[in-house]
Amino acid sequence: ALAQNNENPVYYVQYAHARISSVLAAWGGDRGWLPHADLAPLDTPAAQALMLQLAKYPEMLTAAAEGFAPHDVTFYLRDLAAAYHSYYDAERILVDDEATKNARLAIMGWEARVTEREQAGRTVYRVRVGPFTRRDDADRLKEKLDTAGMDSTLVRVQR
Repeated sequence: ALAQNNENPVYYVQYAHARISSVLAAWGGDRGWLPHADLAPLDTPAAQALMLQLAKYPEMLTAAAEGFAPHDVTFYLRDLAAAYHSYYDAERILVDDEATKNARLAIMGWEARVTEREQAGRTVYRVRVGPFTRRDDADRLKEKLDTAGMDSTLVRVQR
């Protein structure tokens, strides 16, 4: 039997899922609005690291598929679990401040929304991050993504 500790990558990923599920169950709210939460309060290093790790998903998945490297998905999931554990350890999720709580719940309940399309003869993938109520918050996140070597574009949506 494999050890049920952080040395076992399967257990480590399952434990991250259990922590996320536990927080969302304790909150008990409607998850439907989570993809639309304002993420501006997520300005801590742990939150930024988690968002950057989530943003790597489409590129990692494409590279793993094209390179016939399914083990890359396993490595990514281990790294993503580590980012979730670090975030969970650094931040109290269910806080009194509604804006902060909503943003923290949103990142805990994020479900990747990846879209694929052809652009200039190549396939590109888009991961939606936001919405932001202030332009400078979006600009700061864009700068961090760009610094991390990920192409990013701000898109303003009129509603």
